[in-house]
Amino acid sequence: MSSASIVHSSTAGFSAPEAAPLDRLSNLLERFRVRAHLFHAGLLCGSSTFDARPGRAFLHVLRRGTMRVTHPRMRGLRREIVVSEPSLLLYPRAVEHVFHNPPRDGSDFSCATLSFEGGERHPRVAALPPLVRVPLARVDGLTPALDLLFSETDRVRCGSRLVADRLFEVVLVQVLRWMLDHPDEAGVTGGLVAGMSDPRLARTLVAIHGTPSAAWTVESMAREAGLSRAAFTAAFRAVVGRTPVDHLTDWRLTVALDALRAGRPVKVVADEVGYGSAAALSKAFRERLGASPRQLLALETAQAQTRRAPRAAWGQGRASTVRRGTLSRSSIHRAVAVMARSRLVATAPPVTPEESPVTTSGPKLVWFEIPVTDLDRATRFYEAVLGATFIRESVDGHEMARFSGASDADGIVGALAKGDVYRPAYTGPIVYFGVGDIDDVLRRAGALGAPVLYPKTAIGERGFVAEIGDSEGNRIALHAPAR
Repeated sequence: MSSASIVHSSTAGFSAPEAAPLDRLSNLLERFRVRAHLFHAGLLCGSSTFDARPGRAFLHVLRRGTMRVTHPRMRGLRREIVVSEPSLLLYPRAVEHVFHNPPRDGSDFSCATLSFEGGERHPRVAALPPLVRVPLARVDGLTPALDLLFSETDRVRCGSRLVADRLFEVVLVQVLRWMLDHPDEAGVTGGLVAGMSDPRLARTLVAIHGTPSAAWTVESMAREAGLSRAAFTAAFRAVVGRTPVDHLTDWRLTVALDALRAGRPVKVVADEVGYGSAAALSKAFRERLGASPRQLLALETAQAQTRRAPRAAWGQGRASTVRRGTLSRSSIHRAVAVMARSRLVATAPPVTPEESPVTTSGPKLVWFEIPVTDLDRATRFYEAVLGATFIRESVDGHEMARFSGASDADGIVGALAKGDVYRPAYTGPIVYFGVGDIDDVLRRAGALGAPVLYPKTAIGERGFVAEIGDSEGNRIALHAPAR
């Protein structure tokens, strides 16, 4: 089956007209574009670490050589793999990975970062496994594009980098085509890619993506697939992992948010995605994401501003503020989790009163709460990793384990908190714990299976930072002073 078309076979004794070729990629890539940027071409020797940063993907092409690749502990990703033939490695989401190459001769690479419009909310990104590894010989038609790519990277010519960037995008499209035809080899076990790979469901998905404004019902979606309503619903749930209505709603809201981000009027966007009015669209956003489009865009802007503030700026005494909106605590949790899976950094390593840009007349941060689902498990984790001690309390019907190592005079105090309003997440504000030796803490965390989400990194004279996941699924940070 070619990636360009899906053709239903004719039945015995009857010659059905051949179905029109089906383009399963263009609607996705036209609505949510991707840009590539070449950053390395040539040998890599020894160990090379590629940090995980939200919104940044990687596409590596190994031309020659053999290497070992290691990853942090992560669901769906092997801790170590060996690549022994020319291959392409696609990391569609933020995943730290380390290439271990021969120390002298090394291995020959061309590497690019990828920026998917919408980041990890890009429908294609969300549907891919954390690593796609493809031997170059497996992808038909890839050789001519790679030959052009390598000819541009092997020697400097006018416009070489620009041409190489565009050729990387061509290579990505060819790999995505291959994945649609070979989902099992690509490691796809469900989601949108699996649905687009299914001849029964692909026509419905392409139709939905191309015309989100249509008056879609489960019956009309089933007709596109040539199935009964019951058979279609069962097949969709089994392959894609969700209901057809859920996918339709999320697709419409994703398209709407992209259009609103570009400054389109809400009323116009509402018509384009199948809602009769701006009020109906806002209601759909609130019901599905817990916030209005205006609130989500404001939150997204705050996240983007925070991500643009470099960590090195902490050493220069810079700070940023995020104006509080009208979202409730539960709405913020829901909106961030559904929208981005990216983080809103609200704290930085502690600064001395002389360095702090915040005046004494401003608000003072006095308390923090870390959400947990199992308070006993969480206290054991923080005791083992950070050497923390706790005082157990009950506050307003919620179970708390207060950190007992600091007083109000020493610094900010807080607690592990369990209750119906507390939801552990890798998104949201990050709490920094001051430690003496980050390497020692990372070793203890690793012994308990905790993932390293941001490796130990120097931030100039302010020392070092790192981030790990705790036992409950929270992102916590570590800070150690410069020695």
